[in-house]
Amino acid sequence: MRTDPIYLIGAGGHGRVVAGALLAAGVDAATIVVRDGRTGLTMLGRAVLTPEVTETMAGRRFHVTVGASAIRARLHSAALSAGAIPITVIHPAAVVSADAMLEDAVLVAATAVVAPGAHVGTGTIVNHAAVVDHEIRIGTFCHIAPNATLGGGVTLGDRVMVGAGAVVLPNLSVASDVTIGAGAVVLRSIGEAGIWIGNPARRLAR
Repeated sequence: MRTDPIYLIGAGGHGRVVAGALLAAGVDAATIVVRDGRTGLTMLGRAVLTPEVTETMAGRRFHVTVGASAIRARLHSAALSAGAIPITVIHPAAVVSADAMLEDAVLVAATAVVAPGAHVGTGTIVNHAAVVDHEIRIGTFCHIAPNATLGGGVTLGDRVMVGAGAVVLPNLSVASDVTIGAGAVVLRSIGEAGIWIGNPARRLAR
């Protein structure tokens, strides 16, 4: 087991989820170092270091633990520029097929399922009890929220948010920068960015 530090960038609720997954996987708590741009925070019973990304992270392992996709992408890019090394985190209670492909900096939380043939893009969150079925393609910095379900063959663009309990039926596609509201049911492909809610899902008027 490696003992060099793992930097978590972000000390909010999602940071605690990622830290919990690492601890459940047997990572020594002493190796987890938390950074955040806000001062005065604590996490895992210790002071959080600021700022989020510094030159001292060169060669260090990291995972951005911020829920908002655009911020997660920005901080990920900054950490890479500082020479840090991204890691993917999989909770031991998740089910990830050996035939699935996870890019860098993915989180698969407890009881989530990633099925055979699925491809999950960089920086994506597959949250608690979410289901990513077979032959799915997920872009970068997406968030599949707790209990959301993506049917087989679904394609998501970048920075897509699939809300808690939402369902996207098989073989549909969803454009980049779409937010699918909690509990929504997507019955047809979505080609336009925006917020989609309801059953069947419809675009929320601006």
